[in-house]
Amino acid sequence: MTQISGSGNFAPYRRPVEGDSDGNAVLSSAIKDAIAYVEDELAPERVLATNMYHGKPLGNEVSGRSQARMTEVRDGILGAIPGILRVIHGPEHTVEFVPKRGDAVPMAEQATDYARYIYEEDNKGLLTTLAVLKDGLLKKIGIVKWGMDESGEMRTDRYSGLSVDDLMVLASEEGAEIKVVSDKDGLYVAEVTRQTPSGRIWVKAVPPDDFFWNREARDKDEARLIGHRERLTKAELMALGVSESDIEEYGGAQPESTTEEDARRQLVTTGFTEDPEMGDENRRHVYCEVFFKRADGLRKICTLGTGYAVIKDVPAGSIPFAVWSPDPEPHAMLGSSYYDRLKDIEVINSSLWRAYFDSLSVSLFPRPVYVDGQVSVADILNTGINTPIRARLPGMVSFEVIPFTGDKIVGAMSMVRETVERRTGNKEGAMSMDMDALQSTDKGAVDAALLSAQAQPEMLARLFAEMVLKPMYRGILELASLPQSRARMIRLRGQYVEMNPVTWDRDMDVSVNVAIGSTNTDRKVAILKEVVADQAKVLELMGPDNPVVTLPQHFNAKRQILRLMGIKDAENYFTPLPPDWKPEPPAPPEPSEDELWRQAEKEMAFQKSMKELAIKQDELALAVQKQEHEEKVAEAQLAIDREATHNGPHNAEIERYKAELDAQNRAEEIASEERIAAARLAFEREKLLLELEMEKYKADKSAEVAEKAAAKAAQAPKSEAE
Repeated sequence: MTQISGSGNFAPYRRPVEGDSDGNAVLSSAIKDAIAYVEDELAPERVLATNMYHGKPLGNEVSGRSQARMTEVRDGILGAIPGILRVIHGPEHTVEFVPKRGDAVPMAEQATDYARYIYEEDNKGLLTTLAVLKDGLLKKIGIVKWGMDESGEMRTDRYSGLSVDDLMVLASEEGAEIKVVSDKDGLYVAEVTRQTPSGRIWVKAVPPDDFFWNREARDKDEARLIGHRERLTKAELMALGVSESDIEEYGGAQPESTTEEDARRQLVTTGFTEDPEMGDENRRHVYCEVFFKRADGLRKICTLGTGYAVIKDVPAGSIPFAVWSPDPEPHAMLGSSYYDRLKDIEVINSSLWRAYFDSLSVSLFPRPVYVDGQVSVADILNTGINTPIRARLPGMVSFEVIPFTGDKIVGAMSMVRETVERRTGNKEGAMSMDMDALQSTDKGAVDAALLSAQAQPEMLARLFAEMVLKPMYRGILELASLPQSRARMIRLRGQYVEMNPVTWDRDMDVSVNVAIGSTNTDRKVAILKEVVADQAKVLELMGPDNPVVTLPQHFNAKRQILRLMGIKDAENYFTPLPPDWKPEPPAPPEPSEDELWRQAEKEMAFQKSMKELAIKQDELALAVQKQEHEEKVAEAQLAIDREATHNGPHNAEIERYKAELDAQNRAEEIASEERIAAARLAFEREKLLLELEMEKYKADKSAEVAEKAAAKAAQAPKSEAE
């Protein structure tokens, strides 16, 4: 498995360059000094801390006295871890990416979900966090390292119908192994084995005894040299890309395990077990990845063997380590641990506990007093229950009862317990949820006590997020954005989402969301429930299209409650609204009785005006018709007169023509008058019907109002009596 730490374009492994022996000697000397600092000055105290954590003898035991042990160091560490894990691996994002543009918010949210998935799902982040927390709380420092696995997997593809030219093309492919299976009719069948890169990002905890730095370093970022030492087999080294010749030349003999490693692994004997039958395959070699600051920039240098021979020297983009300490010391690489806070308490409390049991033992088993020569000594030494003691005379044996004084020690042990609580912040009463204590105080006092008990774990979680998660998330983003990375289908929030980190902004900031005193999940859930209730009231009174609360906001509040309660797939209970969703416009309100009456009056007046307009139009048409008839008669009379002037009188014919015109005119007038009269009659009829309908509507409404008033009046005495 090829593991690439950090980012950048890594060159292949190489032997040390000739003429560079001085530089290699300087580097080798610096590595040896850094490792010597860890093994000679730090390891002895770490061994003591590990032994105390596992309850090994303190070294002050007295033969024949109580050997009881208190485990204050282990209890303090185990008591602090749950509160820290609750914050770091809780339902909310402890750290998240912050975009530099407003339109990049969805990308930042995707990147946050992706980085968390890589750490917690792909790399069992909970166990890594637990290891780093224990290392820091016990040994002052916890280390996380990340990188990319480019070894991938071996895949064999079968090709048929290949020509010689095709075989040559396949043979030219780098890293491909070709096996010709058959030859038929001048064409070949071949199997090609390739190693496909995986691009999987890995994250792991580094044992403190395998992590080293130059002793004068103030912190990780200012360290000139920082590195990781491993002891790997030949197969493991070759999987990393180390050549077999380099292993044979620089690997050297089997390295011995350190005293700190033996204590960590609880080994009885030192050194690694080597199977002679496996030969060199089981032999382990010292392999170091060192990040070294030189004049030309940061370099990643890989060494092999106890002589620390350089086999790789390439530029490095960043240092893929994150270092955590529970009590960081300013301007120093190391801070203090819970072991530092509690080691004297464990010795004191163990001594008090032993004295308590010694006093109890002495009081329960009084010392015999006998007259020498008058009592069988063998019977006295036989402490079996109901065994007889032989004596020559009565009163030759008596027992000196020593009073029990252990009750005086209880007060001192209580004082020590208070000291433990002050030093660690682990409130025993808050951890056990003493119901008597909680019921004897009001809600404000209970909340204050719980917040006080959570302050220390929250502080440690905030430090872990700042010192570990923040640089680790940034490192994961850098690795995921490399060109060799590929899109992945990941299940997030109950749905499968395709992630393509190559398109993301690598320069996004990382923000920590752990606020001291605000991580009480129960309080958050209670507050959000009140918010949801208020939102529901606003939506009920003002509808979904209101300026105060939207339905997506209401959904987000409910989803957050489920997340805080540990239910991640909120979509199984509430369907999220689509982004383009808009509420339907509200239906117009029902008109009131007055509005209905006014509308009816308007409608009646409109119909009346339209009927009157139609009658007036008919009258106007009749008048126009009469005028046209009179004009025709006048024109006819004028023509007759002109004809009589020229041709003589024709009175009979003229009179006949005039009579025809008068009859036609009269007929048309009668028809028009009948039509107008019929229209007027229809108008009056419709007007009368409309007035009757309006009167009926008024009467019905009046009856309805009177009925409601009577029913209300009849119910009023009953309500008053009730």
